[in-house]
Amino acid sequence: QNLASQLLFECLGEYEKAQLRAVRRSTHLSASVDGQLTETVTSMLWTQFLLRVEDELHGALALEDLDPAKRREDFLQLRQLCQDAIAGANPLPVDAAPTVR
Repeated sequence: QNLASQLLFECLGEYEKAQLRAVRRSTHLSASVDGQLTETVTSMLWTQFLLRVEDELHGALALEDLDPAKRREDFLQLRQLCQDAIAGANPLPVDAAPTVR
């Protein structure tokens, strides 16, 4: 009987550990899905903003999202151009129409 009760307690312990792992996994997956949804909504809103700006400028300017993770060099160059223009070190000419691709 001692062996049977010991085996029963071991089984209960294993079930408890499995349930704890399942809860942790569920929490992790839920947080991951929430993050993906937030990122997708943010990306969609940004794309919508770019399209609206293009529309309001009647096609005078074509805008494209510049993902820093995919096009790092282009992003860094554009970031530096913007920083210089804001700082006044290299202001953009009034008649300039920069193309961002």
